[in-house]
Amino acid sequence: MLWADQHRPIKFDSMILHRNIHDKLKSVAQDNCHLLFHGANGSGRHTLVKCLLRQIFGSQVEKVRIDSHEFKTPSNKTVEIETVSSNHHIVVNPSEAGIHDRVVVQELIKTMAKSRTLNIGNSKKFNVVVINDAQTLSFSAQNAMRRTMERYMGTCRIFFVTNSLTMITSAVQSRCFIVRVPSPNQDEFREILTEIFAREKKNIKYIDKFNNNEFIDSLMIESDYNLRKAILMAEAANTT
Repeated sequence: MLWADQHRPIKFDSMILHRNIHDKLKSVAQDNCHLLFHGANGSGRHTLVKCLLRQIFGSQVEKVRIDSHEFKTPSNKTVEIETVSSNHHIVVNPSEAGIHDRVVVQELIKTMAKSRTLNIGNSKKFNVVVINDAQTLSFSAQNAMRRTMERYMGTCRIFFVTNSLTMITSAVQSRCFIVRVPSPNQDEFREILTEIFAREKKNIKYIDKFNNNEFIDSLMIESDYNLRKAILMAEAANTT
């Protein structure tokens, strides 16, 4: 498993980044609202979503599967996409559906809303649809979601994840609690990478090089503050 995935936090308590956002998300999780996470690639948006899902549903969301779905378009064309899901959530990338994203997203939301699973442990009566790369959603798909978001609010919450807030229509934004996810600063970058290197100490060939702030800062600059990219670069450097 890649370092970036192996050391990704699954709970807020173990997440160094965005501690000021954690309590806000825990509170919002109790409210009846959709969420819109926006920030640069590698800023921690997806990790926040994973931690929030764990906060809401418990460890059950870690038992995921990859499913293949087929959808019929109005023109009778078959569109096939893959999703990652648990009993309580589903993750979809609308770009896989191309110009037919409206049909795919609408059907997935309806399906999740109607097949909600009661989590006895925390009495949640809704499922979550996570839409990654939401900036790729067509205007038609976003326009159609307005009524869907309101209609199924009681049984299905939508978590949008995007790197461009300007690509999300005002109608969708107005129906969401918006969470800005900033890129990590220098101190956070150093703290996270130093911790990962400490955990991987036995597997690192040149530990002195990795424990040098100059090396970490070079990763930060070359990755353009993209934390995931920096971790992948560090792992690649360890193999050369």
